[in-house]
Amino acid sequence: MTKKRGLSGVISVVIIIALVMAAIVIVWNFVENTITDQIENTESCYNARQKLSFDNDYTCYNITPDSSEIRVKIDRGDVDIDGALISIKSESNTISYEINSEARELDGMTNYPERKGTIILPGKDKGRTYIIRNLELNNSFEDVASLRLSLYPIIGDDKCEKSDSINNLYDCSVFN
Repeated sequence: MTKKRGLSGVISVVIIIALVMAAIVIVWNFVENTITDQIENTESCYNARQKLSFDNDYTCYNITPDSSEIRVKIDRGDVDIDGALISIKSESNTISYEINSEARELDGMTNYPERKGTIILPGKDKGRTYIIRNLELNNSFEDVASLRLSLYPIIGDDKCEKSDSINNLYDCSVFN
């Protein structure tokens, strides 16, 4: 007669523990990579929020019966970003412009004071002034008073939280 031998209870428990440990290591590697990526994106956005801003002294509006424009100066500190989104909101309209490190023509946006040329994101530790023109604003005090500008850094394909905003624009004639 042959003796049948099976796995002992101790060996079965050791194998199960080894399989569980292997599964934990595999899952932890995936979770750790995901968490690390999220932390890096959050750190990048946080750093950008502190170093991308409007210059209030050079951001203003100029509205006439024939046209309307906003002069916007963006200051960029020593921060790595791929672009910036400028959002302009009024009672009657909301428009956005995305600028990046690739020089390109943007409809309704030019450089200041030239009023021409391609639009490009300011370099590190630099500022740049733009004119956004032909806004669809009612030439009423309420619509001008309702203008709100917001600035959002873009890192990779992600738009970060708002880094700066202006709720009270000045008439450009104050600066002239």
